Order: sequence, then structure tokens, then C-alpha cells
Amino acid sequence: MPYRVERGYVGQYVYELLFDYQNQPNIGNGYFGLLTFHPDHTLEVRVYSPYLEEYANARDEVGFTSYIKIKLPAPAL
Repeated sequence: MPYRVERGYVGQYVYELLFDYQNQPNIGNGYFGLLTFHPDHTLEVRVYSPYLEEYANARDEVGFTSYIKIKLPAPAL
């Protein structure tokens, strides 16, 4: 899945992720992104369909996948 990191108005990191499964059968089979924030400052992103009761396991022609783990910066103290 494509993502990018931008800076917000006050300098904070803003993670932008794109989920677009509308061209899949049944208008996307209800797939949506599940975001899990881990204590080791990583963000785990998986794509799940409650309609199919399964996680997606795909890679498209440009290399985007239905699973990714992103290293987040540690918060400033």
C-alpha cells in the first residue's frame, strides 16, 4: 500500500496511507486497513475483510503490499 510521511502545521509527523480496493470483486469485499501501534515505535498495517473473514495477502505490479511495518520516530520528551 502506498504511504508517505509529511509534516503537520506545528511540525508533527503525519502518516498518509492509501487503501483503494474498490476495483476488487464485490466492490472491494469490504477490505479496510487495521493499524496497530507497537511499543517499539513501529506501526503495523494489515488489510482485512470482515465479509471474507480473511486478511489480504497481495502485492501489486508496482510493489505495494497488503502488509507493511513502518518505523515511527520516538516521541520527543
